[in-house]
This record gives sequence, structure tokens and C-alpha cells, in this order.
Amino acid sequence: MLALDIDPARRLDLWPNTVMNDLHSILDIEAGLREVLLHSHYATQLDGLHALLDIEAGLGQILLTKISSMGEERAESRHCTYDEAFPAVGPEDRLALRQHPRVRTSRRLLTRALDHDHALGLSLRLARKLAHHVDRPQVHGHTRQRARSLAHDLAFRLRTDRERATELTAVLARSAGSSHNPIGAGDLARGLDHARALDLVLDLAHALSRDLEHDLAGQLIHCLTRDLGDIHDAARTLVAWAVTWVRDVVSELLGREVFLDQDMVYLFLDDFTTSDLRSVRLSDVELEGVRWSETGTWWPDDVDIEHVRARSDVLAAGSGLWVIRSSAATVRDFVDC
Repeated sequence: MLALDIDPARRLDLWPNTVMNDLHSILDIEAGLREVLLHSHYATQLDGLHALLDIEAGLGQILLTKISSMGEERAESRHCTYDEAFPAVGPEDRLALRQHPRVRTSRRLLTRALDHDHALGLSLRLARKLAHHVDRPQVHGHTRQRARSLAHDLAFRLRTDRERATELTAVLARSAGSSHNPIGAGDLARGLDHARALDLVLDLAHALSRDLEHDLAGQLIHCLTRDLGDIHDAARTLVAWAVTWVRDVVSELLGREVFLDQDMVYLFLDDFTTSDLRSVRLSDVELEGVRWSETGTWWPDDVDIEHVRARSDVLAAGSGLWVIRSSAATVRDFVDC
């Protein structure tokens, strides 16, 4: 009998069996199960190693060293990236953009969003580390004490994250008051939801810090880690939105499209390590956060370079690259009278 001759409802009943028979002819189920068991034994052995080694701390130290090295390399090569990315926008235009209220507002929000995203990432890693300790057999007091210490640290960090989320929402509210800013009721609502979600996660963290011996401690930490991961994803979305806002504002003010991603925003607005500023009128220009080079930046003749250096922080030892501190307000402070 042809398959088409079978009643449709009957055909649906037969379909799973047909598929399973076809799969059995293709897949070696027993071999697959053996492979799963092999991975399971491997995971058990890794758990044993975790009892002796703080692998996460070791990896963290390796990554910290690598990131530090990458930061120095990036600082040394940053001017090349700028020249390649923005050859058509001169330093005078960029200095003017740094001063523009709309650029300052959008950049302020981006900076806060990035700080919040970074802090949430650290809290999420701490939560995962706590989950690892809670899941381990409580065979001695040191493990319990370590887990309790992590729980208190996490509660403290999340309290700070909650305050930062509140400040971020306040920045959104202030920005929404301007007709030039693309912030509406929906964005404010998302910001408030973000802060409320952190409230719930913070409550879980406090509960854990009070009683890690409770039967539900393992479930609580896994719920906390899951929810915190969702909040971190939302924070990353906010960062991407803020980057788009800065890019749109800069492009509109310049009258042409300028590509700016998360890294390029600060490169575009702050990096003057290869800029010739000798013909640029710098009076009353705020220089906070400006990056400059001992060999690549050309200042006007009336600027005291030693005074600039005294009010700057070096980016990387021996790089010759500096960033002007926030206490140095305008170029008038550097004029050699």
C-alpha cells in the first residue's frame, strides 16, 4: 500500500517509528553512549583536579598578563589605527566634536554603560565561581569558608552594580528630556526593568550570604547566575545602542557618515598622538582625556610641554604616550606665560 493511501492521522502516528528506524540504520547509538560516558568520566576527573587546584585563578593570572601585554601593544600602535580609520577628519573638527553638548551627552551614557557592562561581567564570573564551590562536596571547613567569603563578595559587588544601574537610568532620564536625543519611554522602561532585575538578584545574593548550608543553596546560586547572565546580556545591548547613538550624532554634526564601533569611538574623540595642533586654536578647549605623544603630537608654540606632561598619566611605561587627567581643564593651564 502506498504511503499516500494511508489515513493522514495514521501516517502521523507511523512517522516517528519510521524516522527512528532510519536513524538506527545511520547512527551507531551504542558508540554514541560510550562517548558520552567517556566525557562523563573525564568531567569527574576534572572535578577531582578542581579540589586541588584553583584553575580559574591560574587562568585569570595568565589572561591578566596577556591583556596587559596587549594593552601596551595597542597603546604603541593606536596612532596607526587612527590614521587608517579617519584620514579625512582633522584634529580641529574632532576637538570641536568633543566639546559639543550632544556628543558629550551620548558619550557620557556610553561610558557609564561600558563601566556597568564590565562590572556585571566581573560579578557574573564571581557568581559562577561561587556556584562551583557550592556544588563541590563540603568535605572540610575551608571549602565552606571560601564559599561564604565568595557569597559576601558577590552581594557587595551586586549592591554596587545596583547603584550603577540606578545612575545609568538617571542618565537616560536626563537625556530623554532633550528633543535631540533618541531616548523614549521604552528605553527608560528598559532601564528601570534592568535596575529592578538587579534588585531581585541582589536579594538572592543576600539570602545565600546568610545561609549557604540551606538545602536550596545550590538552586539559588544557579538561579542567580542565570538571571545575572540575562542582565549582562541586556547591558551589552545597551552598550551597542549607546555606540550607535554616538556614531549617529557625530555623523550628523559632520554632515557625513563616520563608522565608529565601540573601540573607535574613544579613538576618534580622544586620540591625538599623531596630530599637528600648531594651527588649531586651543583657547578654552577642554583637554580632559586627550591622548598625546611625546614624538607625534605637535602643540602650539605657547604651550608648555613639561606642564602638559606633569598633568598627564603615562599609558604604558616607555611608550611615550600620555593621557591628560581630568584635573587639567583647558589649554590655558598649559600656556607658558
